Amino acid sequence: MARNFVQSGSQIEVVAPTGGVTSGVGVLVGTTFGVALVTAVAGVTVAIGTDGVWDLLKLNTEVWIVGDKIFWDNTNARATNVPTAGCRMIGNATAAAANPSTAGRVRLGEGIATLDDDASAAPASYATAGPQTYTAADILSRTIVRDPAGASRTDVLPTAALLVAALPGVRVGDTIDCLITNGADAAETITITAGTGGGFDANQTAASRVIGQLGQKIIRIRFTNVTAASEAYVAYS
Repeated sequence: MARNFVQSGSQIEVVAPTGGVTSGVGVLVGTTFGVALVTAVAGVTVAIGTDGVWDLLKLNTEVWIVGDKIFWDNTNARATNVPTAGCRMIGNATAAAANPSTAGRVRLGEGIATLDDDASAAPASYATAGPQTYTAADILSRTIVRDPAGASRTDVLPTAALLVAALPGVRVGDTIDCLITNGADAAETITITAGTGGGFDANQTAASRVIGQLGQKIIRIRFTNVTAASEAYVAYS
């Protein structure tokens, strides 16, 4: 065997995040998901299982069927089959789970969740007579439909801090795309501007951020700083 082999990867060691970890409960460290094998306080090195089949805490009223995509709700420390902005896909259900039941059986996937694996909420839809500030959940839904409602509008992307908070484990260099559609019934435009902590690439003209009547643009947001109080992104359109 090659001398640089370290381990199989079915278990890895990580530093317990803020709040610590509990044996048998899922844990998200950066973009790596696993199940804690021991209970430990924050800052301690612990082993987590990153593959196999596990019984994980779920919302009592959820109904799962075999094959459902399963996501991790890091805020509530439980698995869910309901696509919700900010959750991460972790695997698939291997057994049915009824209402009521507090646990569901999950086969873990790769253990590394990318933004492309995030759950998506229902598309946002606005008909605001005035500027609209999009929420982090709007961006995570990946689709925004906007009726300018009588005049051209200038809309604002979320702040960098709000986006970072909505994406557990987000890292510098991660990107997320959102399609914005102008559903105007007249010659009304939508101009997209960045929120606090964000900015558009310096080589893009202002015209590149304008969406004409019945037009669409994909806005790509790339995170350049995810440190608390210093969050930042660059947007591209």
